[in-house]
Amino acid sequence: MLGSRQAAAIADALGMQYAYARHGPKYGKWWGLAVLSRLPILGSESLPVSTGPGNTRSDLLVRLRFGQHELAVVDTHIDPDLTDGSPERRIMANIGGVSGPLVLLGDFNARPNAKRLDLVRRRLTDVTSADAPGAAATGRHPTFRHDRKLVNGKRIDYIFVDARHIGVDAVGILDRSHWDASDHLGVHADIRIRNP
Repeated sequence: MLGSRQAAAIADALGMQYAYARHGPKYGKWWGLAVLSRLPILGSESLPVSTGPGNTRSDLLVRLRFGQHELAVVDTHIDPDLTDGSPERRIMANIGGVSGPLVLLGDFNARPNAKRLDLVRRRLTDVTSADAPGAAATGRHPTFRHDRKLVNGKRIDYIFVDARHIGVDAVGILDRSHWDASDHLGVHADIRIRNP
């Protein structure tokens, strides 16, 4: 999670554009989500996902120009205390009107066998299930560390795509030399827009 000033500084240093959405008014602008992009950002909006003491979260929907196409990217960070599926239901309702290429990614705070992820999988495909280099190995790899040690079986970070519109060419985990930057390991995917 980033603050708006952090997002701006990182984007400036990398020569990227950025969009930012805070999680709620309780914590000000320092706690939220950011998407940095080399692609042109056409617009963005904050989508409320959950409210309540300690549970106020928003998603960030960013529309990008991807070649001749528009690509919707939704960044999420689901509260670990909300395991009833309500955030996932809200996320899927929020993106129900997106009919073109769509990527949903972030920290879902749910392991792969969590039933609440079925709500997402009804519409979108986990990139680790694609027939692409690195996909299967990434699907088995933990994405969370505690005290600088991998937590076995703790894959909680995902990239989901609408496979009707998006193909996956490669999937991986951030290079080990960058692991100390966060307690989460970055998951990345090379994607392409399918011809309509």
